[in-house]
Amino acid sequence: MRRFWDKVVKDESGCWLWTGAKMRWGYANFKIDGKYFRVHRLAWELVKGEIPEGLFVLHSCDVRHCVNPAHLFLGTQADNVDDMIKKGRNYTGVHAGVKNSNAKLTDDQVRAIRIDKRSQREIAKDYGVGRSTISMVKTSAWGHVK
Repeated sequence: MRRFWDKVVKDESGCWLWTGAKMRWGYANFKIDGKYFRVHRLAWELVKGEIPEGLFVLHSCDVRHCVNPAHLFLGTQADNVDDMIKKGRNYTGVHAGVKNSNAKLTDDQVRAIRIDKRSQREIAKDYGVGRSTISMVKTSAWGHVK
């Protein structure tokens, strides 16, 4: 694994930065025996052991190419989304919900949809949005609305 760690430099913030090639969205892969691994996941496994099935390796520092195991933690996809929203890293950022000029639903409508027992297709038709929008509302993808 020396080849892996040779591509890491430590910066003043405490991040261990991957200096190898990165994909355009900031994550990086490392090839071992013809198979690609995400570098942050590989760093976790090298230092802390196996990643339980269904869990993700998340960054507390929010630096996608950081491989410092102290900056990594395990969580579910829901944990990842919640972390993203809490930190304002979702694509709408501070313009979430009705603050977004493209918003189709009000916060009150989101609350009503969450408790509506009808099918997502029926609800979507009533609100003039797609079923996937209703699904996102139902699965708390919009954490800014309590």
